[in-house]
Amino acid sequence: MADVPLFMETCDEDDAAAMRELLEEYRDCRPDVVIGSGCHGAFVKKEREILGEIFPDTPVTGRVKEIAGETLGSGFSVNTAAAAVCLKQGYVPEALLGKEYGSRRAARILVCGYDMEGNYLCALLVR
Repeated sequence: MADVPLFMETCDEDDAAAMRELLEEYRDCRPDVVIGSGCHGAFVKKEREILGEIFPDTPVTGRVKEIAGETLGSGFSVNTAAAAVCLKQGYVPEALLGKEYGSRRAARILVCGYDMEGNYLCALLVR
């Protein structure tokens, strides 16, 4: 297992509350797909849990990171670029969503991730 930044290894109640508060702002936006941080550790586990609660009927994927590999703190930027390509094509391929969801048409993708400073970010991209 690769080294994981310390902030990814932990996710205390304050971290989870801040993440939940930010993600709740996007509940009514009804994204077709959510692209999450997609690494490992307590942070991503908590992110997936919260995303599942807020967007229970929306596919949530973290596979961009699996496909791209180490992003050196640019996870949010890489996720955003992947989402932009998907929106340009009009769909998210099975390679990103997995066999559970297959490929899916998408006009609204919620992108989540962190930057080089460890800030958690979200953006809704709309076609």
